[in-house]
Amino acid sequence: QAMTTMTGPPRLTAAHLQVLRGLAAGWTVREIAARLHLSESGVSMRIARATRALGARTTAQAIHVAARRGLLDEVPTP
Repeated sequence: QAMTTMTGPPRLTAAHLQVLRGLAAGWTVREIAARLHLSESGVSMRIARATRALGARTTAQAIHVAARRGLLDEVPTP
């Protein structure tokens, strides 16, 4: 049986949006991890994947792109 591989950019998931919204609200990785009951490395992984999925080079650019697309309309309050 042939092995299949994923092609194209990674998909942006609800989990990715959760961490981007936290960053947009000014939360640190540690704060996001505590609020979402994740490890800090898990949050960092989601940030990196979200950045790639949005075609951004930096986290700041990813937040900007997501905001321009209207994906961060529900930014949580601290």
